Amino acid sequence: MPHALDNFKPKISVVIPAYNEAGRLPATLRDVSSFLELHVRSYEVLVVDDGSTDQTVKVVRNLANVLPNVRLIESEKNGGKGAAVRRGLREATGDYRLFMDADHSTHISEIAKLPFLVERGDVFVSSRYVAGANVEKTQPLLRIIVSRIANVVIRTLIPDVRDTQNGFKIYSAAAVNIIEPQLTLDRWAFDVEMLYLAQRFGFDIVEFPVNWRNSTDSRLHVARDLKNTAREFAMLYRNILFNRYRIDTASVARRRQSTPDQSQIS
Repeated sequence: MPHALDNFKPKISVVIPAYNEAGRLPATLRDVSSFLELHVRSYEVLVVDDGSTDQTVKVVRNLANVLPNVRLIESEKNGGKGAAVRRGLREATGDYRLFMDADHSTHISEIAKLPFLVERGDVFVSSRYVAGANVEKTQPLLRIIVSRIANVVIRTLIPDVRDTQNGFKIYSAAAVNIIEPQLTLDRWAFDVEMLYLAQRFGFDIVEFPVNWRNSTDSRLHVARDLKNTAREFAMLYRNILFNRYRIDTASVARRRQSTPDQSQIS
């Protein structure tokens, strides 16, 4: 049976930020590489090490020698997940650029929906909350509460996206080239800033359902992460208040006139 990606010609880049992921990356990279090699005509996988102190760099180097189109990007110091994703998106060469988490909670096979998404928008957000989504293994209660509180705050800026926090998002190269130079946040709130700017620049954001499974190896530290995220939200609101983002209103108007308004699919 033909696969949805069999006739999809644009190049796909997959960016995986990694900090001390020597344990989880081997299985994820093998799965990602195997799926892309089987179904995608042109692709690359960029693992952006974020100053890991374990064997992440060594593990990825070894895997890059045996897995096709896998490349390691090294950082000497830990700059944050946002900084790692930005660097990966900047160095990627694909027409569409996915960033995903090393825990593989959203499986790479969800990218098979891309051929059906590209006619509808420029930015594609995987969602656990729209019709058709399936959560196979839920998060611990505390993490759910923290996530929902954060979501209430986030939706004051991005009201049309229900799930801004799932780590599986696809941006067109055109969107990356305009949004990435404006990004300022280096850690957990970086993807909120990206979506906010995508919205401000008039790119169509499409939320699509996925199958999702919680990783048992959670990196959430509630007190620390709430503090850091609150600080980054304050920076984002300050940027907005003082008009620090350079928005070309004429280009935004043209972009909005040329594309339909359709924010969710099922």
